[in-house]
Amino acid sequence: MAKSNGTTDKRSPFYGTRHAQLREWSWACLLLAAGLASHVVRNRAWKQKLASLPQAEVADLLCWMEQLPGPALKPKWRAVRQQRRPRGSTSSPLPPKSHQDLKELVVDINKASATEWDALPGIGEVLSKRVVNYRAALGGFVSVDQVANVYGLDSAWVDDNRKRLKVQAGSHTVLCLDSLTFKALVKHPLFDAGQTRRVLRAWGRGCKDVDTFWRRLAPTEGEKQAWESYLAICADSSANL
Repeated sequence: MAKSNGTTDKRSPFYGTRHAQLREWSWACLLLAAGLASHVVRNRAWKQKLASLPQAEVADLLCWMEQLPGPALKPKWRAVRQQRRPRGSTSSPLPPKSHQDLKELVVDINKASATEWDALPGIGEVLSKRVVNYRAALGGFVSVDQVANVYGLDSAWVDDNRKRLKVQAGSHTVLCLDSLTFKALVKHPLFDAGQTRRVLRAWGRGCKDVDTFWRRLAPTEGEKQAWESYLAICADSSANL
């Protein structure tokens, strides 16, 4: 019985060509699958490495912005050079502040300008601007202790100058939960991206009172202490967090 001339006949030229093409396609698919698997593994490893990197805070960004060169540096340097006292002169154009003036100096931390902050001991021109920029991003200080969160200051400086610092109750800006957006809240120094999502999820469908909001949010003791003065329901004027 004669053998068939179909594709099963290994002596047929058609069988050899078809078999070679199948092997080529098999290797191509295998290489493609290996490349995709390698890409998925590297992408996952990169995301894990990116998540472990420290995130820059608003205070750090403000500090970096202050170190950027600007067009105002050159005129400012000229102004400082013009204030230098002439040779042979014993008088100083910028007399130091007396101890009596520093002792009687009291600064409202939510209203003081950069110049008034500069008058306090231990704060120069850079730190005074940094305090004002942080206060603007924060929406105002709630307590004197928050000044220690400014990059370059600490709780020791606040304790040494506590008698020179005051804050008026209710002088800070409140964030309205009933109209709050992700873009607006994530810019606040007290909230990162994850905390912003938690707040917006807690203030979701059916939440209309403060007690329900805090019960859904379930914050830690430190989070509630830091956030409760800045989050409010503006539609209800009687709401007081």
